[in-house]
Amino acid sequence: MFRQVLLIALLPAFAVSEPSSDVVSPPASKSVRKVGLLEITGFAIKNNFSIRSKTQGLEEARAKISTARSTYFPRIGLAVGYDHKINPAGSESTNLSYLYGEWNLFNGFRDYYDSQAASYEVDKLESELEFEKFKVALKVESLFHLYLFKKTQIKLKERFISLNNSHLKFVGRTRRAGLSSNTDLMAFELKGPVLESELSVLRQEMGDALINLKALVGEEISGVEPIGELQHQHLKGTLIDYLSKIKEKSTHVKLALTDLNAAEAQFKKWRSGWLPRIDFETQAGYLHLDDIEDKSSGTLDKGRTHAKFMVVAKFDLFNGFATNSEYQEGVARRTKAELALKQAVLESITTMESRYRRLKTIEQRVDIEDVNKTRSERFYSEMLQEYRRGIKNSLDLSDASENLASTLVRREEFKYDFIVQRLELEEALGTTVEVETVED
Repeated sequence: MFRQVLLIALLPAFAVSEPSSDVVSPPASKSVRKVGLLEITGFAIKNNFSIRSKTQGLEEARAKISTARSTYFPRIGLAVGYDHKINPAGSESTNLSYLYGEWNLFNGFRDYYDSQAASYEVDKLESELEFEKFKVALKVESLFHLYLFKKTQIKLKERFISLNNSHLKFVGRTRRAGLSSNTDLMAFELKGPVLESELSVLRQEMGDALINLKALVGEEISGVEPIGELQHQHLKGTLIDYLSKIKEKSTHVKLALTDLNAAEAQFKKWRSGWLPRIDFETQAGYLHLDDIEDKSSGTLDKGRTHAKFMVVAKFDLFNGFATNSEYQEGVARRTKAELALKQAVLESITTMESRYRRLKTIEQRVDIEDVNKTRSERFYSEMLQEYRRGIKNSLDLSDASENLASTLVRREEFKYDFIVQRLELEEALGTTVEVETVED
């Protein structure tokens, strides 16, 4: 009874109380600009080198479409030179200077299939570019929330360092009053350096997250700090909703489908090998000796301009089995693309279902930790009161403090893990998913 009364008498002088969870951090530097997720994502998409590189690749592919379509137009040019001819009767020579024109009228639709394949390549690169932007946005969000997660962990660690210091000071006073032992004091003395060490690691990890976030932007942006808090989120859609969107939304599936379309166009091109090639050719000006010879008299009509027109149809009777080889190549390419499409659909379904089930499990765990948070805080508060009254010892108080700390840390870990798994689900789906925020 005397010990309880003495402990209560000591409390006003020491004023043991649980510190607020909102630890006051050092004032931020005036040069630090706080940015939200949308703003920093905009920086990344604008400046990211990978996105800029893929943009140039897309421009290159668009230029190839123009190159493929250029065969639809005639080729017109100027030829100059010198023609010398030797025969038994003597030799003849003349200067060459003429305009020429060449126009392919038909080549078995080869140009059409080449143009079609080039268009599919542009479609693929456009999808890859949009997906690259989407992936960069997802990675920015991941690092952004990692920074907030580490920041929250630091706040919690600072809170429990403050609690441990309060316990240490109170036990020191009770020890000097002869109401506690050295081991009671040592329990909190040993915990302090461990907490400080863990705090140092968390600060380093938060700094690393910020460095990686800046690197992702593509060029250094100094003096920025993410703002916000980890949210407690729940998925809105069902698994059936997400599975129904795979073929429409999944970028992996869309890319595989584009590859299949391109392979189909390339496969059809082999048929041109069985069809004739028809060309129109014309020349006008000072032509070759063979073109200006008068067939009736055998003389050369030099010094005058001439013109000739020619339509030529060519049909390969034998080309070293190139057409057959092209057919076999097309069949293999098309089959490979079909199998890749099936695999992309299967992997997207598997990934999506796995991520969805994980998310629903994490939802339940966060909800459980919400209940545990209330219980742990009440348990710690009552344990602190009983310790003050001398009913419980310092080991009991330390256990209650650690139980509260682990509960709060687990809760934040599950909230962050939910965001990570949600981002992976969105990457598999190829678009964002709807979530609802649960008020803590």
